[in-house]
Amino acid sequence: MAERYLKRRNKSVAVKSKYFVINKRLHRILRINRPANLVEAWCFKDEQKVTMLYSEFRMKSEKCLKTQDAARVLNVSRRTLVYALESGAIHEPERMKPFGNMSEKTKHTMYWTLENILEAHEYMLTVHQGRPRKDGTVTPNQNLPTRAEVIARMNNEVVLYTLGDDGIFDPVYEPPKF
Repeated sequence: MAERYLKRRNKSVAVKSKYFVINKRLHRILRINRPANLVEAWCFKDEQKVTMLYSEFRMKSEKCLKTQDAARVLNVSRRTLVYALESGAIHEPERMKPFGNMSEKTKHTMYWTLENILEAHEYMLTVHQGRPRKDGTVTPNQNLPTRAEVIARMNNEVVLYTLGDDGIFDPVYEPPKF
């Protein structure tokens, strides 16, 4: 009986989303027609419906994540990413504008591409954690993943770890299967 309360939900980093980016423009999937090889999507920058080939969509579309999921990829809190945006240290990712009536007070969801996440990762490597050192060296957050781990998490690739001779787990990457 007590085991039921100890189980935790295993949240995956990868999230299947209806949002994607092609040519640095955020789109939302409206309908996929595989037999006709067509995808209908809404382009937020142009504010119009776009139809494209499904095969082209599969090749050229980039995955994009919400801020919470991007923070999970980087192993930081959502607020850390927001602070980096507010300070101007990183560029702002694409924002989703709601359909129809637009107002100033409406919240716009941010969607992060791999390029945005890697930029945030590079910035976080330069931010010092803790009390300043006497020698002036930067000590980044020790929980940050490596660049290769960030790319693997974003692309749903498997990251395997092997125990090295020194007792530290080293990441080993499985090559992508085609």
